Formats: sequence, C-alpha cells, structure tokens
Amino acid sequence: MAALGACVDHINQMEQAPDLVVHTGDVVHNGTEIEYGMAREHLARLSAPLKVIPGNKDRRAELLAALPNMCAQLPGHAFVQYVADFDAARLMFLDTVSETSNKGRLCDVRLAHLDSVLGETTKPVVLFMHHPTFEVTTAPEPYQFEERADAARLKEVLEGHPPLIAILAGHMHRHFETRWAGAPALTMTAGAIDLRKGNELGPLQGVPYYCVHDISGSGALVTSLVAAGPQG
Repeated sequence: MAALGACVDHINQMEQAPDLVVHTGDVVHNGTEIEYGMAREHLARLSAPLKVIPGNKDRRAELLAALPNMCAQLPGHAFVQYVADFDAARLMFLDTVSETSNKGRLCDVRLAHLDSVLGETTKPVVLFMHHPTFEVTTAPEPYQFEERADAARLKEVLEGHPPLIAILAGHMHRHFETRWAGAPALTMTAGAIDLRKGNELGPLQGVPYYCVHDISGSGALVTSLVAAGPQG
C-alpha cells in the first residue's frame, strides 16, 4: 500500500489536477476487509475524483462496500460496470472478471450494456478494463481472456459506435503498449513494486509511478509515465 499512498500524494501535488483518476482493478491482493480499509484510507485522500473497476483479486461486494462513491453496480446484476461522461469523451468502465478463473470474461449482459450506453452518445470512447483483450507479447502467457470470441464480440460492438480513443487495462503486472481495434492499447503494471514483472519500465521499474492520459481536442490520446518517488 506504500506505493499507492505515494501516488496519491504525488497526484495531489500536481500543478494541474486531473479531471479523473482511475484504478484499473486489483485494488487489493487478497480481497479482505482489512485490505479494503487500508486502500480506502489512501484513496479517500485524493483531491481529484476517482473511479475504480474490479480485478480478479477483488471481490465485487466488498469493493462496492468499501468504495461506494468510486464505482457503481450494473442494475439487476452483480457486475461493477458503469459509464461517465466528460467533455472530450465518454468513459466506459467494463467489468471483465470471470467467476471461474483469473482470466477475463465479457458475457452477453456486459456487452449488451456497453452497446446500449455507447448508442446514447456521439462522443468518442475510452474503455477501462482490468483484463486486456489484446495479446501482451512480452508476457509468458500473452492472452488473458478465457475466450477469444469475447474480444471479437467486443470489436463488433465498438464498430457500430463513435470512434474508440483508447483501451486502458491492468492485470498483466507489466507495462505494455500496442494497438487494438484501431486505437492505442495499454496495460498498467502492478502498483505494488514487489508484484511487478518484466523490465519495460527501465528506471521506473522500482519506484511508484502512474500514467497521465491527456485527450487532445482532436480526440488523440497522449500518455506520459510519471514517477511518484525518487528514481534509482
């Protein structure tokens, strides 16, 4: 949790506060009430608005109880999936958690909800999800969805709606950047430094860091990596 606290402190000191901070899942490691309490203490200190989505390490009910103002449940279902609008884009927070494995899943209910909320806007779209729908080629097991058909169906949904600006994910415990469905796609590594894998971050590998995403007036995404502690 120390790295999380360092990132919160650093974000609070930014000269220009972000419009939104997003945690892309695995808010805690073991899903315990004590862990969620510790995470809540750090995250509640953020001066900027915060949204979270569940990861495979999270428990949906506990996440909703601990951070009720930072996520939302899909009405009538257990999924923590919702939407938020900003001037530059509609942000979609997808629940990719599976009930049967640590890998990703997108069922009919979640895809239908996405299709519906994207059909209500003309704004470009940013997707936040825990599991990447794309291959992370630097990982020993590059693909982390249960079924490739889920990613194909997601692409079909996206093709019928406003342009996709980016897909921003977590889960892989390593930083990785590529393109998917015609847009930039990125995985954020673990916040906990001892859980990180790979060496793509160079001097940032061993320090707390976060990504700053800026959407330009033309709808292009620019990503910067920011150290929240001294670099070795």
